[in-house]
Amino acid sequence: MYSHLYRLEKLREKVFAEKAQVAIISLPENISYFTGYRGPGLLIVTREKVELYVPVLEYWRAQECLTESDVQDLVELIAYTTYRLPDIGDILDRVVRAKPADIIAEKASKATKVLYDNMPLEAYLKLSSKKLVSISDTIAYWRSIKEDWEIERIVQAARISMQAVLATIDYISYGTSETEAIGYYMYEACIRGASSQAFPPIIAFNENTVYPHAVPSPDNVVVQGSPILIDVGVFYEGYCSDMTRSYQIGGRDSEYRRVFEAVYEALVSAIDRIEPGVAAKEVDEVARRVLRKYGLSKYFVHSLGHGIGLQVHEKPRLSNDSQDRLEKNMVVTVEPGVYIPRKFGVRLEEMVVVTSRGAKILTKGLPIEFD
Repeated sequence: MYSHLYRLEKLREKVFAEKAQVAIISLPENISYFTGYRGPGLLIVTREKVELYVPVLEYWRAQECLTESDVQDLVELIAYTTYRLPDIGDILDRVVRAKPADIIAEKASKATKVLYDNMPLEAYLKLSSKKLVSISDTIAYWRSIKEDWEIERIVQAARISMQAVLATIDYISYGTSETEAIGYYMYEACIRGASSQAFPPIIAFNENTVYPHAVPSPDNVVVQGSPILIDVGVFYEGYCSDMTRSYQIGGRDSEYRRVFEAVYEALVSAIDRIEPGVAAKEVDEVARRVLRKYGLSKYFVHSLGHGIGLQVHEKPRLSNDSQDRLEKNMVVTVEPGVYIPRKFGVRLEEMVVVTSRGAKILTKGLPIEFD
């Protein structure tokens, strides 16, 4: 099922192709992509071997993650500690006393060319005499094209969020505060299998819906006619979901309905344009063109969407300045929004996977409209 071994070999091929001596990977999500272990550490890949350095308190969890992946025979696991633990060597295969920056400097000391993804500043300065080449964009592109087992995890993360949102909408009533609704949603997501939230949940009422990243308040409560915006996502086995719904409690008035229908048309039109080979910025423009028709484009103040996977924001970017092109098995969000100051905001967001026949919506189980 897992393909970490293939990914590590591809990274090693990159080391050879770039005529480098070592690749140093420090972003936790990238370490997870290559090994299955997600947490603080350093992945050191040379032409001869692969070493994973983790803090001593993460050693046993990392060991378990490697055992469950297909790279346990390739990766040497080493613990590091910045303070003296005199007896720890009795229970660990290997342990060193050093800071991450020192480990990086030591591993790159004989190299003339170093590949890296997200090097700590202290280590970067130590290696200023080396030829340093960032491969962040390369890894981000590799990660953007999902394997089937990754899509299955994203689908399950979406399913958990959808069920929790439906339960939360049933819970919200007159007098419910934003913080109460968020607490209820998080509980519902966790009992359904979420390991954590993919980002701080946004459940906004009334004028707070105007802010795309609204901060919840215990004093902002639902009243008759309250606009409501719910933007949430969870982690499931390392992968994220992200979805948004907007509605007005007690029925929509004419202005809210006009904006809602325009945003919905922008959403559907953009999704219909998604297929392999299409420029991501073209999909963004489709949504803006619809909102422009209704005189609402000036209220659409963010990009249309983003890739999603090990992180909630990944490549590709669906924005008007994106250089990305969509490819089969990319998973992206499509989230047009209109935010009218001192009134209300409406955002609708679907998760879709790019297939050879277009976009397949992963969040269909969550209705677009609510009474």
